Amino acid sequence: EDFRAIAYWGSRMFADALMVAIPAIASILLVNLSFGVVSRSAPQLNVFGVGFPVTLTLGFVIIIFAVANLLPQMQHLIHGALDSVSLLGKGGQ
Repeated sequence: EDFRAIAYWGSRMFADALMVAIPAIASILLVNLSFGVVSRSAPQLNVFGVGFPVTLTLGFVIIIFAVANLLPQMQHLIHGALDSVSLLGKGGQ
């Protein structure tokens, strides 16, 4: 039973981390796809020289906007994690 609880907590942490990271991952994927289309349509342009700084800047901008929207969800996740840790400290009672 204890191993099932640990496995459940681990899978829950992974799922919650994935939910937090998906907006940034999806937007960076779209930026990289658009750079791929540009480099395919205009091969004389050096997209790789511009692509990395633009991707980095867009990643920071997306994180700034996402943090404001993720704050209530993060509070809920942290509260749940602290409840789980306190339950673990009490011996699962």
